[in-house]
Amino acid sequence: MMVENARHKQKLATLYNYDEKSADMTESIQSRKDKIEKLTKQIEDKEEAADELEKKITGVERMKKPTAPVYKAAKGDAVDEMLARYINQTNCKVPITRLQGGYYLFGTKKIYTTIVNGKLVVRVGGGYMMITEFIDTYAESELHKLEKMDPEEIARLHGNGHGI
Repeated sequence: MMVENARHKQKLATLYNYDEKSADMTESIQSRKDKIEKLTKQIEDKEEAADELEKKITGVERMKKPTAPVYKAAKGDAVDEMLARYINQTNCKVPITRLQGGYYLFGTKKIYTTIVNGKLVVRVGGGYMMITEFIDTYAESELHKLEKMDPEEIARLHGNGHGI
């Protein structure tokens, strides 16, 4: 009877040991499932971020591509015709959209242009700056601003006007 009792205890100990191992394995499996879920979420987040960056890159590439003359002047508007000639000759990469009455959107900046002594000038502060000097001064900073923007936002800014 004692031998049988000892075998019974040994079997119970073995079963108890299996229960502990089973519980440990279940815990380990759950921990790994949680880790897989966390990593899957991180992958999804990174893929979403990559998609957003790809959209921005595509928008910037579209802005930077040299193209044939694309700015079409409003007929009868001497300022717009002069601006179109300048933009098409220099292949300015900053989008310019005609608003009205000499006002334009240059990238994200609203500007006023006019003709003074036969020259196209842009209003800056209390005076005027030649269009060539204006673009040399402000084009790079406007391109940097645009690179940080969503392409859809740029399209909204420049989509309703006349220009490039």
